[in-house]
Amino acid sequence: MGTHNMTLDMQFVEELVLAIRSHSPLPAFPQILDLEEAYNALDEIGNRVCNSGITGIKAGLTNPDIQALFGLNHALLGRLYDWGELRPGDVVKHRANAQIECEIAVQLNAEGKPVKIGAAIEFVYVNFSKPQDLTPGNLVATSLGADRYLLGKQFDWYEVDFNTLRSAHIALSLDEERILTTSPYDSLGGPEKATKWCVDEAIARGLEIRDEMILLCGTCGAGIPLQPGNYIADYGLLGKIEFTVGDA
Repeated sequence: MGTHNMTLDMQFVEELVLAIRSHSPLPAFPQILDLEEAYNALDEIGNRVCNSGITGIKAGLTNPDIQALFGLNHALLGRLYDWGELRPGDVVKHRANAQIECEIAVQLNAEGKPVKIGAAIEFVYVNFSKPQDLTPGNLVATSLGADRYLLGKQFDWYEVDFNTLRSAHIALSLDEERILTTSPYDSLGGPEKATKWCVDEAIARGLEIRDEMILLCGTCGAGIPLQPGNYIADYGLLGKIEFTVGDA
């Protein structure tokens, strides 16, 4: 497991945590973190951002073309915050520069094995105050813009027909107009491969995995700019997620 020693100035950490919690521009980073430094600090930062505890893991930078822009050949991991989970019927607050991402959610047990699977929507908000701060390590330290997430119905992992899921589509509509069609296998080769890679990477990076933690497996299709309106995300055999984004 990782050492989790903080390499960041504690005053900066406090400013960073406050900015994440208040959805403010992030403070200028006093240093560019490498990935080892960022992952060593991730759980401590995440626990400070949360009210009572980290609720999960999220995969980010899962698109190979975007990875290449950062000089990477792999995805990154972040944390999910306890205040980030939305409930059905909650109105999502509009934020400039936020994105909607269609994802697959997997519930893990304490050993990191998949127990349940279902549809999920993540609302991502990244707001670095300096463009040069947008680096892989700094992204990890900020949990890749983790903000809110909304889970659909979760199904028993071993009761899902993955062959059918592999040929299914995710269809996202805004005010009854289709704005995205993609595959549930678009991120990290699909939920089976994504779960294995993310769990192996989390263990290698020293990130804690607890029973009933949620894993968001990365963006299927492109991220969609957050706009006000009524949304329906149809995941086929994994059901639908409906949500409303309020006016700015």
